[in-house]
Amino acid sequence: MQIESDGFILHTRPYKETSFLVDVFSKDHGRIKCIAKGYRSSSRKKISGKLSLFMEYQFLLRGKGELKVISSSEEIGDAVHFGGERLFVGLYLNELLFHFLADYDPCAKIYVKYHELLKLLHSGNSYSPILRRFELLMLDELGYGLVLDSEYESGQPVVMSKNYKYIFGLGVTSILNRSEEGNFFSGEELLGIYNNEFNDLLIDRAARRLLRGVFDFYLEGKQMNSRELYRQYLEGIRNNVSNVRSIK
Repeated sequence: MQIESDGFILHTRPYKETSFLVDVFSKDHGRIKCIAKGYRSSSRKKISGKLSLFMEYQFLLRGKGELKVISSSEEIGDAVHFGGERLFVGLYLNELLFHFLADYDPCAKIYVKYHELLKLLHSGNSYSPILRRFELLMLDELGYGLVLDSEYESGQPVVMSKNYKYIFGLGVTSILNRSEEGNFFSGEELLGIYNNEFNDLLIDRAARRLLRGVFDFYLEGKQMNSRELYRQYLEGIRNNVSNVRSIK
């Protein structure tokens, strides 16, 4: 069986002496597990192309089983580069897709928005509102959509002036008193998230808190390595600042 499709590399890991096991996010076929034979070799005469994160490729895949062999990988369009905090956002996106996408389940809308978000990260423009919309779209497309405008038990509409708790896997329920920590939200915050008002900093923060909890719930204990890498990155920046101040 032969597959030709545009796609991105989500994850790679070494395999034997000269190869990689690769998870490809394909535009037409969803996630595909592949083997890239010889891509780690210094002499790759039989291999066409290379493998980099965040770069769109045109792949030629072959193989009868579920594990395909990458016959070629040709770059499409301009290279996308970003560093610093934006690099960890890109790694976070890849890790979400790696954990949540099913094999051979096409997700065209997610693919398009993922590509757009990578371009935005490359451009240097503000990305947080688009990232929140991507997370919500991903949940919707994969069957985990959030109902934030009504209570899950009574069906009563969410009211801006009331306080609520979000129960993972179920939905919103009203409460008398709100805690500032955990999955407690005002009606104003929930409706702001529902209406994609992420240019409002308070709504964006509430959405980030809610979505982190939702993804953690469905990950069922699996760790997001990109979060730990980002924490280490921030810690390194703080240490560097402290060292500079001590020198002064």
